[in-house]
Amino acid sequence: MRKLTLIVLVAFLALSACASPVPSSTPVPTLGETRDVTGGGFSFQIPPDYSASVEGGRVDLSDKQGSLLLHLYGEPADVGETSLEKIVDSIVSEAMLRGNGVYEKSAVYTVTIAGVKGNGYDLIGTYFGAPFEGQAVIVPRKSGGFFFGMGLALGQGEEGRWQKEGKAVFQAMLQTVQFTDKP
Repeated sequence: MRKLTLIVLVAFLALSACASPVPSSTPVPTLGETRDVTGGGFSFQIPPDYSASVEGGRVDLSDKQGSLLLHLYGEPADVGETSLEKIVDSIVSEAMLRGNGVYEKSAVYTVTIAGVKGNGYDLIGTYFGAPFEGQAVIVPRKSGGFFFGMGLALGQGEEGRWQKEGKAVFQAMLQTVQFTDKP
């Protein structure tokens, strides 16, 4: 009997290891109008119900509550030998200074935006006194410049908002990015 129980247990474990868990899918947000950012050499679609402010090559977006913040920046001009990681550190550090914040970034991973491979980093920290989670991405441009994006979900009692909502909106928006400057 003990041997039979052991065989059944081993068989059950083997079968359960073969079963693939069904991923819980986050619905892909529907996006709105396309906005051309001439100064940044790119276009993208705006998430509905987000306010957008465009200044030169930079776009700042936020949801109605102001707790999901999205930022896109295009620099079509040659930036020389500066590494993509140093550019990310510089931009994120500058943003954190403006918001009296601090951040930590994950190890680099590969992202693709408008068919161009670049770097992605997960971010955590505090911004304007609130905890946040988010992501920063950067890809090189043929012109020698770069395209940068950052999304943050401020915690303010909404733990996990980045994973539940912010990340999906940011990713959907990044998938609509098209570079408009000449190669």
